[in-house]
Amino acid sequence: MYFYQKNIIMANIRELKKDINLITEEVISDCLLFVDIHPKHDKQPVADIINKMIDKRNKLIYQVNHHDTKASRSENNTKYKKITEELLDTANSCLEELSKLAKK
Repeated sequence: MYFYQKNIIMANIRELKKDINLITEEVISDCLLFVDIHPKHDKQPVADIINKMIDKRNKLIYQVNHHDTKASRSENNTKYKKITEELLDTANSCLEELSKLAKK
């Protein structure tokens, strides 16, 4: 599963946080499923992928929670779009790394 989304429309901050958590959970569940299916593979690269995704999730949630109250609405929307794009890029890169592990 890859996350592609060109036209990102932010409904509200709560939905953005839910999306961040949902995508993070999807990547982690794919990693755990990989470990269950391939028990002979080394688990450390999978753990690194999970840690990378969790670190990105924590960083993005922090950015969402600490928004600039003095910024205009369009500036905040631009910031949230960048956060969403960063989330999708990280999720895609993590899933690509997992796919490379599966091919070994």
